[in-house]
Amino acid sequence: MTKFAVASDFVVRGTSVSSPLNRHRLNQYAFLMRMERLIPRRKESRTGAVKSAPQHPDALLLVERKTLDDAWTVEVMAMIAAKKTKTPEAEAALTAARAETAQVVRKIELMRASTLDGLRVKARADLWHRNGEPLECDIANDEAAFDAGLEMAYA
Repeated sequence: MTKFAVASDFVVRGTSVSSPLNRHRLNQYAFLMRMERLIPRRKESRTGAVKSAPQHPDALLLVERKTLDDAWTVEVMAMIAAKKTKTPEAEAALTAARAETAQVVRKIELMRASTLDGLRVKARADLWHRNGEPLECDIANDEAAFDAGLEMAYA
């Protein structure tokens, strides 16, 4: 049973006047029984939202990452088969697999990433455009360009 803190003058009187304006009598026992019924209902309604597990902000992108990986795997297998057999059927299978992967990549590119995990998925989709090749980095040219920029800035 739930315990209530009630003012001492409320407990002493059997019934009290709720308001001087409406002059209705308030039965203390009925009031407490009503409160006993309402409090568990309020607690149950509040716990509904708390019971659900928190969802990742980029949950949809992470699902698309799995779809991209699966489609890319099929595409690579079709590419291997097309290079080995060199048949029109294998080429058609490769074209279909590539089109499906491209569709998944387009979907990922249109989505918005709000976490680092989401950005990784978008970077993976960009990697597919370069056929899995990472960005080229020529350190010598980058340093020369940086030095030239410094000379122009201080000239």
